[in-house]
Amino acid sequence: MPSIRRALAVLAVGGCLAQSGCTLAKPVVGVFTGPVVLLASAAGSGGWCGGDGRAVLCVFAVLAAIGAGGGLCTGIVSDIQVLTGAAEEPCQNWWDPFRTNTMARR
Repeated sequence: MPSIRRALAVLAVGGCLAQSGCTLAKPVVGVFTGPVVLLASAAGSGGWCGGDGRAVLCVFAVLAAIGAGGGLCTGIVSDIQVLTGAAEEPCQNWWDPFRTNTMARR
């Protein structure tokens, strides 16, 4: 019996991921687009300061981690929105790790 339950759980999770893959895709995309989105929003306010190569590398690593975390959180929310029917388009904000499917585009 436990193996049947486990197999059904794996099939259910697989079906959910096949329906909408934001939970898997947005953290990967967020690693690359997170620093771009965050630095672009800080560029107009004078928030970007120059530094040596190690500081820039550390800033990009931290921003990539923030983008991956944000992408994971909004990816889960986006998948739930698609599965419940709240989002009409499952890939509306796939490139922005800080926006879900139901948020307006920038």
